[in-house]
Amino acid sequence: MADIILKVDSKHRISLTKLLKSKNVSSVSCSIMGDGHIILKPIASSPIIPNEETLQAIRETESGVGLVYFENDKDFYQDLDS
Repeated sequence: MADIILKVDSKHRISLTKLLKSKNVSSVSCSIMGDGHIILKPIASSPIIPNEETLQAIRETESGVGLVYFENDKDFYQDLDS
């Protein structure tokens, strides 16, 4: 399966697969905010299997610049450099 690369800002990109694996998350719920941000809420912990809801949300926001992050995740920006 091809990876999904997310545009965080003009300088940063992050792999959705790498982000979810770093959190040991296999399933997430996805909310798209009015400002284009996407909030991923972990549902379960096991090997990664991105769900269709998440993939569809990414497809729908490909044309815009959206920040994808885990709710209440203070370590998100540290993940960008790892």
